[in-house]
Amino acid sequence: RAMRASKTEVLVASVGGGDVLMKERMRLAGELWKNGIKAEFTYAEKPKMPRQLAYALENGIPLVAIVGEDEIQQNAVQLKVLATQTQEKVPREELPHAVRSKLEAGN
Repeated sequence: RAMRASKTEVLVASVGGGDVLMKERMRLAGELWKNGIKAEFTYAEKPKMPRQLAYALENGIPLVAIVGEDEIQQNAVQLKVLATQTQEKVPREELPHAVRSKLEAGN
């Protein structure tokens, strides 16, 4: 197994910008922290998705939790596994369990 540059397990990212999505990224990271999951998020007000994904790849962060306006309305999160480039919509309350499952599976 290769050494990762970061101990972070999940990067919380967003599609689109603005105050609402910044607060949502912070809230989601907080939920992951409460569940013992190492998460971080970008502090940029309007982060670009390619930059967020590149940051995760460069730092060896295996998972990206993506929120946007649609996900907020649906109370869901897109969970992307960078190693396989697969992505699935996960109900928000199931995110900590889904993250643990992906990490245990080696993704």
